[in-house]
Amino acid sequence: MKKYILTLCLAMIGLSVMAQTLTVTGLVSSKSDGEPLIGATVRVKGTSQGTATDIDGNYSLKNVAADATLIFNYVGYQEVSIPVNGRNVINAEMAETASSLDELVVVGYGVAKKSDLTSSISTIKGSEINEMVAGNAMDALQGRMPGVQVASGGGPGSNPKVMIRGVTSVNGSDPLYVVDGVPLNTNNINFINNNDIESMEVLKDASASAIYGTRASNGVIIITTKKGKAGKTHVDFSASVGWQHIAKPSIAWADEYEQVFKTRYSNDGRVAPWGSPYENY
Repeated sequence: MKKYILTLCLAMIGLSVMAQTLTVTGLVSSKSDGEPLIGATVRVKGTSQGTATDIDGNYSLKNVAADATLIFNYVGYQEVSIPVNGRNVINAEMAETASSLDELVVVGYGVAKKSDLTSSISTIKGSEINEMVAGNAMDALQGRMPGVQVASGGGPGSNPKVMIRGVTSVNGSDPLYVVDGVPLNTNNINFINNNDIESMEVLKDASASAIYGTRASNGVIIITTKKGKAGKTHVDFSASVGWQHIAKPSIAWADEYEQVFKTRYSNDGRVAPWGSPYENY
């Protein structure tokens, strides 16, 4: 009799343990666009139990405790923790992280993440360019990018000299300028308003010639301008004012001017070709 009671107790304990574990399934997607995240990691907190999402963003975990917590991880997204609370279906939406390594950089005819780049690329944002009042955007690069030398032209409307790879040839050392994906045949970008620039990327490696050819042998400066965005109307206004005091020059009067010319003719032994009522010199 005791054996039957013991067997019954063990069976009840087993059923209780089985009732406390369940199979959890769900979908992991991006919070910004709702697209499924492929290869996202789903694990049970405090254990080594886990899995990854399939090509459709779905996952399945077996033998999960009813009071467990699921941890969702994906590269470039914030970690999400969701308690199970006895549920069999748990969907997770993950938000992108704001990290400099996830910023998109314009490279050639496309874009790439900074973390995926192996070539030497420097980036400057439009807000940094506008910190300095300059007639040409290239003047704003002075001292802001390593390996980029900028010599100001000095005069109004003059084009600064930009050297990325040093003095390369007698034909010139000017880099190639690419504005919104269009290569320019000039090194003068005075036509671009500094306030219209979203960002500038400088490709300093020789690998840029694989995209743009021999024109990129002196480096490439890629300029991305601002574009309209959906949402509320946003108006920006900026202005700058400057003044300079110029001393009044000392100018000869008419009689002094006449005296100089008459003295010149007198020294040459000639007579001045005009007369004047003022003869007291």
